Amino acid sequence: MNPAAQSPLRPSRRDLPNDDASSETVSRPIHLLRIDASPRASKSNSIALTDAFVTAYTDALPAVTVDVMNVWDEKLPEQEYREDLPTPPSRFDHQSSYVEFWLHFIGVQDVRALAVENAWGDKAEASMRAAREEVAVLAKEF
Repeated sequence: MNPAAQSPLRPSRRDLPNDDASSETVSRPIHLLRIDASPRASKSNSIALTDAFVTAYTDALPAVTVDVMNVWDEKLPEQEYREDLPTPPSRFDHQSSYVEFWLHFIGVQDVRALAVENAWGDKAEASMRAAREEVAVLAKEF
């Protein structure tokens, strides 16, 4: 069995006594795996939202260590795409499901995702504002 799958879940702020998120109350290190999966890099809305989440989370829990993986810099297993299937994969967003599958496969037990629609065009500003608000809430509850 994968040793990572046997590890207990990392503590969240909910696990800390008296809801005190200071580093003195954390008995084991907390690591947050940040995955950058957009080829747009600094122009990416998803990376901008990830930045907002990581900032809010580290403000709330300064003892956290943030590990970063940019999928464009990694050698990941190939995923077969076949356009001749009855419903071709190009009709669906497979990036998030693939990354979530891969994380569970390597033993990460607590995976959270936020999907943002209309991140460009005439609805982009309102969409990104709402997403930043959701990210702030997610960071506080994480």
